[in-house]
Amino acid sequence: MQKKNIFVCGFVCGIFAVALIIALAFTACDQPDNPVGPANQGGNPDTPGGTGGKLTVNNLPGGATHAVYVFASGTDISTFTAITNAYSSASYQAVGASPSGNVFDLTGWNGTSATNGWTGSGSFPVLLFNASGSTTGTENPMYSWATISFTGGNGAASYSSFTAVVYGGGGPIDPIDPNNPKGKLTITNLSAGNSLAITVYNYDGEITSQMDLTGVQTDLSKLAAVSFGLANSSPASLVKSGGSTSAFDGTGTYLVIMAVNTTSVRYAEQVEFTDGCAEINFDMLLNMIDLPLIYTVRYNVIFNPNGGNWDGSTNNKTEKVEEYNTVSEPDEPARQFHNFGGWYKENTFNDEWDFMSDTVSENIILYAKWILDKDAISTFITSQTGGSSASAPANLPLEIDLGSMTQTDSNWKILLEAIDDAQKYVNLDLSDSTMTGTEFNPDYNFSTGKSYIAGITLPNTATSIGDNAFNGCNKLASVTIENNVTEIGYSAFAGCTSLTSVTIPNNVTSIQQESFSNCTSLTSIIIPNSVTSIGVGAFWNCTSLTNIQFGKAGLTLGVNAFINANNTTSLQTAYTAGGIGTYTRPDTTSTTWSKVE
Repeated sequence: MQKKNIFVCGFVCGIFAVALIIALAFTACDQPDNPVGPANQGGNPDTPGGTGGKLTVNNLPGGATHAVYVFASGTDISTFTAITNAYSSASYQAVGASPSGNVFDLTGWNGTSATNGWTGSGSFPVLLFNASGSTTGTENPMYSWATISFTGGNGAASYSSFTAVVYGGGGPIDPIDPNNPKGKLTITNLSAGNSLAITVYNYDGEITSQMDLTGVQTDLSKLAAVSFGLANSSPASLVKSGGSTSAFDGTGTYLVIMAVNTTSVRYAEQVEFTDGCAEINFDMLLNMIDLPLIYTVRYNVIFNPNGGNWDGSTNNKTEKVEEYNTVSEPDEPARQFHNFGGWYKENTFNDEWDFMSDTVSENIILYAKWILDKDAISTFITSQTGGSSASAPANLPLEIDLGSMTQTDSNWKILLEAIDDAQKYVNLDLSDSTMTGTEFNPDYNFSTGKSYIAGITLPNTATSIGDNAFNGCNKLASVTIENNVTEIGYSAFAGCTSLTSVTIPNNVTSIQQESFSNCTSLTSIIIPNSVTSIGVGAFWNCTSLTNIQFGKAGLTLGVNAFINANNTTSLQTAYTAGGIGTYTRPDTTSTTWSKVE
């Protein structure tokens, strides 16, 4: 750290001294009335050309001493090391200091001394130097750079187009909006010359004189400091912690601890911030030099209704709880077609929170568990129009929580039992329903109610269809698979003898072994260009299949992939020769496939 500070101090003084010397030299010398030599199109500082160009930096912050350096094309000035190398080799071609407003007059530099006005043309990396800037933040950086286009020495750029060069990283500059500043801590009645190390903690509890401050600051690390700053005068510019370089923008009550002149004198205060800004009267601070400090740790307990609501509101509820205390149980949320099943520590619902004995030691989220109300669902199905036959099913749009579909008490099984109780054929729309995980994988062994499903739309959150998911759903006539699905599992629709229509989305890459085997009513299928593999027997014994469209060339069809061996061999031969397109056979008895031209 000491070496870094020595380097920064020396580097800053060196850069600023050169800029100042050049500026003073050209103020004292008479400039020629007429340019000497032609305009310098290449930007070579050895060739004087005209009275020099101007660089305009729009929205340049005032109240600071700035200088600019124009380097040769391709020079890397994106880090402290790169700037050091470029500066030590004196490879900059032009320099400008003490701008008039936001306009720098550019003077040529030949590597050892100043030349005439610079009139280069082309794209050049430009270093913007701020003598009073910060080396740790992007809001008011000491060094920043941008690549700027010049014509005849003239160029322009916005201050926000520069990238800050800071220790440990950088980032685009966020220009200070004077009408809406962020990250400013104004300290009134601060003695001149005081240097403050300021730390802001995400803590709004009480502080009292009962505990050693050093120990408290060590403990506070677990509260996750939200910002830090260093200032020699007021206001202090607060920068987010955790490696960020942007201005602190927090709103709320935070604990501020300040160390003065890096001595043992420390102050603490609870401060109300708005957009990272606050004001403190230095005379009113609690001086901790002789007083120890104690604080009360509070954590956020967030109640996620997980699809439920409180009087129509689906927003989370948050309770602040002191460390090692129990939590007050909130009112139960509500959800249509569900009964509330308690609060759980994870969204897989394995560990229920015990409000009598569980205590808080960190920020946590508790999730509402929902148990499907079979009677409510069955009553709803009964009230719907249609459903007396598979060809005229009742439409059933449901926004429910399917839970973990393989568990013996899953909501999927309760839904099938409700359908079976209603004795109606249904067209299930589960697009807005939720489930545990992203694989739609109902238990194959649970068959009650499956024979009443005539159509289904899968949840939007599903990314794959599990093995045997709909195996044996002999009344299932149509399936809508949402675009997020990438894989159709083994025997997923095997034995769906009524299936006439299925839309395979353009994100599916794999159709597994026997996925649609024995779908004897399926007449046509579109294989999208996203599919990279079709497994063994994927469409085996789909005896009504006469039309197949391929969206990609070069696929290898698995053994018996389509209907049987003879059909698959004929189709593979035609497809290998024809590539992308539609292939048909004359009738369901033929084994000869050809491309439709």
